[in-house]
Amino acid sequence: MTFLEIARVLKSSGRFLVVDHHSAADADPEVGDILHRGVESVIIEHAEAAGLTLTDSADMHLNPDDLLTNSVFDPSIQGQTSKMVLLFEN
Repeated sequence: MTFLEIARVLKSSGRFLVVDHHSAADADPEVGDILHRGVESVIIEHAEAAGLTLTDSADMHLNPDDLLTNSVFDPSIQGQTSKMVLLFEN
């Protein structure tokens, strides 16, 4: 629902930037409710199903020390999580 609303309110050729904490690529999509991390492929799937097009991505916020299995609020990783950066266009 969220991506449908984003696509609806974006002007033609409007852009939407997603920055979210990475989860493991094979993680259950429900991990977002538990660890507050997103599954990149699921985010892309929902955005594209709403009519948005992935135009760019960046890995400038990757942290090889982040195991992707701890909550983003865990003191051992808080403020140092790997993050995805995805740019979509309407």
